[in-house]
Formats: sequence, C-alpha cells, structure tokens
Amino acid sequence: MKKNMTVLTIVLFFVGSIGLGHNFVVNAMEWDEKMESADSFAPDGFTKKMKDSMIRQPVAEPDLTQQDKLVKEKIEKKIKETVASAPAPATAAAPNPKPVPKQAPVGYTSEDLKWLSQIIHAEAKGEPLKGKIAVGAVVLNRVEHEEFPKSVYQVIHQRTKKGKYQFQPVANGKINNRPNPESVEAAKLALKGNDPTNGALFFFNPKLSRSSWMANLPKKAQIGNHVFAGS
Repeated sequence: MKKNMTVLTIVLFFVGSIGLGHNFVVNAMEWDEKMESADSFAPDGFTKKMKDSMIRQPVAEPDLTQQDKLVKEKIEKKIKETVASAPAPATAAAPNPKPVPKQAPVGYTSEDLKWLSQIIHAEAKGEPLKGKIAVGAVVLNRVEHEEFPKSVYQVIHQRTKKGKYQFQPVANGKINNRPNPESVEAAKLALKGNDPTNGALFFFNPKLSRSSWMANLPKKAQIGNHVFAGS
C-alpha cells in the first residue's frame, strides 16, 4: 500500500511538472506576441527601440588598406583640381562710358559749346537731363531774340541796366567750374534744336526767387525745380 502511494505521488508530481512547463511555454509565447503588438502602440516606438537596443549592435566600418587610402587621396585631389580649374560664372560686362564729343553741332563753335556747357552745369547741376537741356535752350532762345545779344558768350555775360549779370553764376564765379559729361551732352542737344521750354526766355526757382516780376511772366513749362517763362 505504501509502495502504491509512493508511485502515485511520483506520477502526479511528474504530470504537474509537465503542465507547469507547458503553461510557462504558453505564457512566454503570449508575452512575445504582446510585445510585438505593443510596438505599434507604444509612444514614439519606445518598445521597439528598447528591443532593438538589446539586439542590434553597431557595425564598425572596415579599416582602409594602404592602397585604398592612396586611391581615396587621388580622387579627392582630382576633385579639388577640377573645382579650382572651373571657369567663373559669366558676369555682364560693364558698359563702356561713351566719350563726350568735343565738336559743336553745325552752326556753332567749340567756344559756344564750352560756355553753354558751363552755364548749364552752374545753373542746373542737380537737375534732370531735360532740365539741363531747358537751361541751355533759354540761352539759345535769347541768342535768336532781337532784344538780346547775338552770341552764346555775350548772352551768358550780359549785364542788366543796373550793371548786374543776368546769370548769377557769372557773378559768383561758378561759371568757371568744369562741367560734367551730362551737362556737355545737354548743351549739345540744345545746340541741335531741342527745346523743352516751348521758347522760354527766362527761368527761375520759385522756392528761391523773390522777384514778383519773374513770377508774373507767362509760364511755359516747369521742369525739375525750375519754372520756364516769357517769350
């Protein structure tokens, strides 16, 4: 009877061990499945990163042989030489400034061009090109008018009955300043017949002029800071 009990106990213990082992294996498999499914729900893939950190190991790059190093150096040197020898990107060439012609238009002398350029520069240095041409046109309109002298030089240096110069730059000496290229070009255009003033004989700056006589002249045009008037 005791022997039978002992044998029964051993059998039950063996069967229980098998069942326990079976449950352990099943639980382990269920755990793996839960871990796999948790990868898609864990925030920022935390579970997957945690598992990867335990499985994946950094792979070291293979060391280069001496021959490989020489080939690499040659390639890098070739790249540098190619970049250094590459042509620079094309840039637009700066236009060459046109030389200012020294010849006066037909019918006028180089002396006319000189004095007209100088009075334009002195009176309208800061004005647009059209305003410069207009100042030159006033001088030439006076040359053609019966009440004024008959040359560019004489018109520019004319005095009033009271002995004052018609043009202030003549009185203060600014007439002798060297004209810039645009003033010379404006003089040439005026000598060729360009007249944006519509035949005006006078011009003044209304912000600076205190002459009521000038202000009452029939206005022909206003260009820049100057009013052109009289006929």
